[in-house]
Amino acid sequence: MSCMTCPRQVLINGRKAKQLTQQELADLTGITRSFLANLETGRYSPSLRVAFALSHAVGRKVEDLFPEETAPLKKEIHASPESNRLP
Repeated sequence: MSCMTCPRQVLINGRKAKQLTQQELADLTGITRSFLANLETGRYSPSLRVAFALSHAVGRKVEDLFPEETAPLKKEIHASPESNRLP
């Protein structure tokens, strides 16, 4: 089943729109081609550094590519101002 807006498909479509092979995108982001392939299939999740590097390379928001991984960050960022105050 193909889903054009599924997060992993967004990564694949972004890579193809930039006319990059898996190897070229992996080289640009400092990861291996096999790791990228596993990210594209959803087998692995990226670190924040890798997620941001991939989003920058394919020109998409990180939360579009990896919504499950960035959901906790959104929750922290949108927490009430009281919880973000320094002691």
